[in-house]
Amino acid sequence: MIRQLLAPLAAAALALTLPGAAAAQAPATAVADAAELATRFDPPLGKPLRYKLTQEKVRDGSSESSVMEQEVTYTRGSEGVVMTLRPLRVTTGGTSIDLTDPKAPLPPAFKLLTAPVAFDLDSDGAIVRVRGWEDYKRNLIAAIPEIAASAEPVVAKRPQTEKFMRDFFGKYLAASAEDAPQLVLKGWPDVLELMGAAAPAGKVVELKTVAASPLFPDPLNYNVKLTMSQQPSGILRIEVTSVPDPAALKKLVSSLVDPIIKSAPPDVKMDRGEMERTIAGMDLTMTMVVDLDAKTGLVRRAVLQKNIQLDDKTAFERVTIEAM
Repeated sequence: MIRQLLAPLAAAALALTLPGAAAAQAPATAVADAAELATRFDPPLGKPLRYKLTQEKVRDGSSESSVMEQEVTYTRGSEGVVMTLRPLRVTTGGTSIDLTDPKAPLPPAFKLLTAPVAFDLDSDGAIVRVRGWEDYKRNLIAAIPEIAASAEPVVAKRPQTEKFMRDFFGKYLAASAEDAPQLVLKGWPDVLELMGAAAPAGKVVELKTVAASPLFPDPLNYNVKLTMSQQPSGILRIEVTSVPDPAALKKLVSSLVDPIIKSAPPDVKMDRGEMERTIAGMDLTMTMVVDLDAKTGLVRRAVLQKNIQLDDKTAFERVTIEAM
């Protein structure tokens, strides 16, 4: 019964954002016998680059996946380099849709959320903000009545549906341009946050960082291990493993025990001690393996995985970005 009541908690945990490896720029402890490795950002400008982004989710024995083909173009802006990402094709459940086709059968919300988006980058190549974010939000607000109409055929119920949609998109409308990349783009913000990383070759650099999560009311402390290595064929590989600080996780998750106990059926007796021990044993390990072109900093392949294990229940969400 405890595991059943904790199931929603486990599902929500997969919404955690991978802790930033901006921390990767932390001091690489004095290691004199290891060559210092660092990312380099010098992408070709004005050249469209094709990528394939695959999302996989496995929960409760079921799995789902989708593939998005994307076009990335780097250009020079007034303040630095601009990255424009244009979705090209989406494939899921055996159905493939050409997103560049004006007649593609897409719902209004999907058309908006798969439109090209541009981002300002810093000198290392990490995403700073969404460009034109206020226009994006205005377009989203303007599309809500049409979204509601397509979702609710009964006219009398549409005001309620519109309210639900406005609440649903509330996190978009409330976010700043700097916070918005994680909302409008999958995988890329986490990968590009590694740009600017430096570490002795092959040595494990241990870091601490803090990441916000929709699961908890407060940010969560993470213990991070980062390794950089030079691979054949001009590849710079960055490997990151992030684990919530055990004491911080226990403290934050324990704050959710009371609501869980209160939501239990009246005839079910909950054991607080057992619940806290179960929660304390949660495995929320997250990993990234990112291969960059050592000369240009372009992503060749990146795999991001969020895992959760609660007793014998295991789930994961994986995002893979591959150059085509």
